[in-house]
Amino acid sequence: MEIRMGLIMGGKSAVAGTIEVRVGDRVEPGQTLLNTETGKGNRPFKSMVAGRITRICVEEGSQVRTGDVLFEYEEAADGSGADGREPAMDKNAAPCQDIKRMETDVAVIGAGPGGYVTALYAAGQGLRVVLIEKDQLGGTCLNRGCIPTKTLLQSAHLYDTFRRAGEFGISSGNVTVDMDKVFDRKDRICGENRRGIGFLLDSSRVTVITGTAQVMPDRAVMVKGGDSAYEIKAGYVVLATGSRPVMPDWARTPVCMDSREALDSRSIPHSLIIIGAGVIGMEFAFLYAAFGCRVHVIEYMDHMLGTTDAQAAAVIARTAKEKGIRIDLSSRVTRVLETDSKEAVVFYEKDGMEHAANAEKVLVAVGRAPEIDREAMELAGIRFDKKGIKTDENLETNMEEVYAIGDVNGRIQLAHAASAQGIQVIDRILKRPKGRESVIPSVIFTSPEIGSAGKSEEQCREEDIKVKVSVFPFTANGKAKIQGESEGFVKLIMEEQSRRIIGGVVVGPDASALIGCIAVAITNNLTDDGLSGTVFAHPTTSEAVWEAAMGLSTGCIHYHE
Repeated sequence: MEIRMGLIMGGKSAVAGTIEVRVGDRVEPGQTLLNTETGKGNRPFKSMVAGRITRICVEEGSQVRTGDVLFEYEEAADGSGADGREPAMDKNAAPCQDIKRMETDVAVIGAGPGGYVTALYAAGQGLRVVLIEKDQLGGTCLNRGCIPTKTLLQSAHLYDTFRRAGEFGISSGNVTVDMDKVFDRKDRICGENRRGIGFLLDSSRVTVITGTAQVMPDRAVMVKGGDSAYEIKAGYVVLATGSRPVMPDWARTPVCMDSREALDSRSIPHSLIIIGAGVIGMEFAFLYAAFGCRVHVIEYMDHMLGTTDAQAAAVIARTAKEKGIRIDLSSRVTRVLETDSKEAVVFYEKDGMEHAANAEKVLVAVGRAPEIDREAMELAGIRFDKKGIKTDENLETNMEEVYAIGDVNGRIQLAHAASAQGIQVIDRILKRPKGRESVIPSVIFTSPEIGSAGKSEEQCREEDIKVKVSVFPFTANGKAKIQGESEGFVKLIMEEQSRRIIGGVVVGPDASALIGCIAVAITNNLTDDGLSGTVFAHPTTSEAVWEAAMGLSTGCIHYHE
């Protein structure tokens, strides 16, 4: 096996200095193997593996580049540590001949957007990091969530655009869809991203272990994977195990699928019932409808899209209806049956009466639950409830120096929130002063998109915050008309006394990008003058943000109610 040179910034080379080991030496993670000299000074190259050096492939004074093989080694077969002690294992662990004992500064459990970003950031700060993942790098977001869903939605959006080509004076003929190629593209993009993450982790000298991890009462992390087992002593542990789809008892039938199964399918059913009109349910509703599927959404609540701005939700409800998507609110599903022809019948109660709907398949999108091994948490003594692992304001659990980030702590189920929390934890470990609290924007990839950040109008009413609200419609924006996407608006919420922007909503073209501008304004305490005094390029959809800011003072330029 090989030990390679990690990433040297700028694509430059380094000079090999003193070699600290000889052939036959036993090495442990964290042990210095070689000293290197770069433009940024001397730097020790440390081992992230345990084993015995069999060959030294570099000479003192030679030039080394990223990826060069420096040493060859063989893994120790006796399973003992440097001190000869046999590491302790969980009494429930399966018999294993190859047990490795490691030490690290930070052990991260889970390699989704929370976990791998935490690992990369920590390694960039000079910490030794071990990252443990039982499945694939990238977690739910990359493999069965954000990235594959949005890849399919992009294909659906392009297909819909081609069908509307006549509006732009273009004759596109008979447009058809090859679903195998659509899904091949999705799989290719996910694979490229996974490999990219793997390269970054390797270049950053993060040790990646595939297996199932368990935190012990003494904060040691036990990992079992295949024929190998590890005992990892870490200064700090970060739990980033994510979440999983909720499948109620009535959904345990072959005609029901969750979001993961839907993304693995390579066909579009002729008809589909989606149970749940939240973010996941509505994104899939627009996706399937774009490919010609008859979609019926059934929602228990009396509104769709959870706590999304009511005006924005109304836009989505209207466009959904235009696309033939049927939505039943205030409807409680009671059971799902499979017919002899392998189709589904969904029974639900609405307005005091029982109704039945049939479709080829049923997609269950009623929410996600934290991915928690209850027995493992109870053994470790880490507290949790149905919402997730309990954490304090610093994201620390009741076990000292063990943190929980992302979906598993039940705070907010967003990939970028998990990444931000991971960086926050590492900064705390490094004892850096706490910065201002960041605003976490959210995006719903329906058609049109919805982006929101900061406080909503409803929150302001509940908290008795006096605000002024400005709304600018995309029907008055030149670029939106050029794109043929003038549905929607930009809304800004300003605190009256301070005139600070404290909230915003964008529903319409480029909402996923424009909401970032509003998040910057909120995070940095910008006033309406701060936004309206900024010059936005013309013609762009971003001008709608400027117009909404103008509406908070002198009035919108290109729109009057």
